[in-house]
Amino acid sequence: MIAQDAGPKDSNSVTPYNGDTYYMHYMKVLGIIYLLIWHTGFGIMKINVFAISFFLQMFVFISGYFYNDKYSDNPLLFIKKRIISLYIPLITYCSIFLCLNNVFVNLHIYKETQFIPWERFGAYLYQIMRLQPNLQMAGAMWYVCAIFLAAILFCLVSSILKKIAQFNKSIKKVPKNSIENTLNNPTDNTLNNPIDNTLNNPIDNTLNNPTVNTFNKSSQPIESIRFFIVISLFLYGNYLGFIKVTLQSFFDISLVFVLFFYSGYIYRKYENRIPINIYMALSSLFTLMLCTKYGYPVIVNRSYINPPFLLICGLAGTYLNIYIAKKAPVIRNIKLSRFIEYAGKNTMAILALHFLAFKPVSLLLIYFYHLPLHELASFPVIKYASLYHRIVYIAAGIILPLSAKYLFDIVRFKIKLFFATKSARSWQ
Repeated sequence: MIAQDAGPKDSNSVTPYNGDTYYMHYMKVLGIIYLLIWHTGFGIMKINVFAISFFLQMFVFISGYFYNDKYSDNPLLFIKKRIISLYIPLITYCSIFLCLNNVFVNLHIYKETQFIPWERFGAYLYQIMRLQPNLQMAGAMWYVCAIFLAAILFCLVSSILKKIAQFNKSIKKVPKNSIENTLNNPTDNTLNNPIDNTLNNPIDNTLNNPTVNTFNKSSQPIESIRFFIVISLFLYGNYLGFIKVTLQSFFDISLVFVLFFYSGYIYRKYENRIPINIYMALSSLFTLMLCTKYGYPVIVNRSYINPPFLLICGLAGTYLNIYIAKKAPVIRNIKLSRFIEYAGKNTMAILALHFLAFKPVSLLLIYFYHLPLHELASFPVIKYASLYHRIVYIAAGIILPLSAKYLFDIVRFKIKLFFATKSARSWQ
């Protein structure tokens, strides 16, 4: 969900993040809307089932889309960036929810059974730092844990394979005749000066004599190896879900996510060659509708149905939304355009705060419909909410977190400006 840095454009690298990829903001906003549709139970025409079948895979696809090959040369830089963009926000939001946990109980936002004794706060904090948050308000943050590990895993695999490819290129091709001369005439000048023949007649040795490679011919097989590794990790993650085995820190889900991360990365490299048209979009829509008749994957529950089903749903839904985002009419309203861009860049705030943003809506429903106060603790929304109420929940889940993030940005800017001004005056 967090966009990666983009690098320079050439024939072998991905395109830079510019106007051509602005549609990714639309896709991230669409993904957030699907997330809220699922969490609010917006079930008209089973649109919530339709959304859950692909939106998580689409988010991972978007993250992979922004992966830059330069990180394969420097994986530590990539890990550092992901710690800053994913791990630290995860720890921050979850720690805040932990500190406010008993306050939420007193405000009837949580049930009394969710009270945490002070002596257990350390254990909960330790679980958060181990990427295993167990707090109701942080219920969606498992995704951050899984994509954090999936991105790092993909980077490490890519880095190792790239080093193998570079090592392959660095190994010199030894002429076959020089090996034979060395074996048949150990006292020959080739032994004493094995490089002379190659240097004196480089063309003859190259054209007339076959060569012996001590490693793979080129880096082409390296991509095939990466594909095989990614597929193997995906299948193994599905197998763990099938046998009901869960790994620490949602790592079993990370194994499944790696394939969708890789799909986004590959799509960006060959984006100009992939047709985006109404016929394939309608085919994707029909495929999703057909799949949802037989079930739908719930990734957090490790319910994948089966590997092809999960993959087809994810890629079909992603393609459909790429078409929608690319073909969406250009928004002439500057404010609305900026709002979409801001929402696309701050999906982390929505992911972390949307459950809390539902509570004011629940409070209003309790007030207007004279419901008991304990209904405020209903999670994620009040079960009596109508279709129209759920639309309000969705709107609140977007607007309130973004408003909180915007106010936080203003306060942080004012504080930085204050200290910068104070520091400048002290030097005068």
